[in-house]
Amino acid sequence: RFELSEESLDESVAALRITVVRGVGLKNMEMFGNQSPYCVLSLGDKKSRTQVVRCGGSSPTWAADAGTVTLPCPSDDEHGLLRIAIFDEEPLKKDDFVGEACVNVAALEEMHWEFSGELQVYRESLEPQGRLEVEIRPDPLHIGSLGDVPRCLIEATPAKVHASYFVGAIHAMQEGDTYREFLTYNVRLQNIHEVFGLAWNEGADGMHPETFAPGPKAAAVRGALSAVHWRLYNTDVFSAGGAVAPSASVKFLGSGEDFLELIGFGCRLGRRRVYTYSLIGKGLYFSETGVALSKDGASKHLIHANAAMKVRCAGTFRVCERPGSGTPVLVVDNDSGTYMPKGAHVGLFRRLLKLNFPGLSVLSLDVTQPQPVESMKLIGPNETKGDPFATYAGTWQWVQEPLPFK
Repeated sequence: RFELSEESLDESVAALRITVVRGVGLKNMEMFGNQSPYCVLSLGDKKSRTQVVRCGGSSPTWAADAGTVTLPCPSDDEHGLLRIAIFDEEPLKKDDFVGEACVNVAALEEMHWEFSGELQVYRESLEPQGRLEVEIRPDPLHIGSLGDVPRCLIEATPAKVHASYFVGAIHAMQEGDTYREFLTYNVRLQNIHEVFGLAWNEGADGMHPETFAPGPKAAAVRGALSAVHWRLYNTDVFSAGGAVAPSASVKFLGSGEDFLELIGFGCRLGRRRVYTYSLIGKGLYFSETGVALSKDGASKHLIHANAAMKVRCAGTFRVCERPGSGTPVLVVDNDSGTYMPKGAHVGLFRRLLKLNFPGLSVLSLDVTQPQPVESMKLIGPNETKGDPFATYAGTWQWVQEPLPFK
């Protein structure tokens, strides 16, 4: 959470001087004794590495310039992520991957290429596996005028994709689709509490209050749904060799385009798709939904929310296009009978998405209000109730156009 300037530097910055100061609470890859960590920093196709901290263990400290590297500053069309991967040096085998932290380069530029603080380290899950203290300075040193600053995020947002082949096979049979694993997505959005504050939506206020009632019967139902959540969100997308590479286990999203690429720009098998989501304290959980009974069941808001008693927001979203330009627009709503989020809360969800994914165009709709006429001009999925060719029996109307052949 940082304050960033909208002004640009008066002079170009040729390179960045990046110092890894120390690690805190990193995973120790050694069964006996302490690991010897070092960092590999990459920006675009440029890489550099720090020195090794011998027996540094879980909380290594890089002395003097041992943790300092210099990388060329990216040009305007090369903005992406500054990746800091941590490895444990091994003398007789391949070095072990310890974890990775990522910096959003576009936000770093707005900070005039200066940052000092801690970054979360992730490994194979979205639970942080320690922290990394770093300092970033332009080289040669040049500090612009900070002035009035808007709010932005320096860290890229981590996400993970999970696959269920069994559920995917059932969906394929029911919908007549080509077989594909059923994917669920977990995005650890930042600043949820800062954006939502005390805003929550209680399941007891929704259409199924009996599910949230006290007593063993309701608790058993929630326990069963929580078990489904665990199953859907604890599977990995494996490669042909049967292993998940460390770099593929957690994806880092630094822009709106990154998020859209994560979900294939909302399209699969030549059709625009609709997703159900639940936003809870730990992040955003969502999957594709549809008209098939099994898919609708697997994408229920209560399952995404891990049977939580309350959520920040819940509903559906889809990727639409502006006519003429083809610009993608993420349209989010509060269409969840389980939690019945307030209309104002879907506006907070929009703000949260734009904060985490710079450049993402987001439109929020309140399911309790008529659809704005202008929004009906967007090109989107078929959500017409009663239409056998509909992707999802929803609420909104969009212009129907076939996807361009690719």
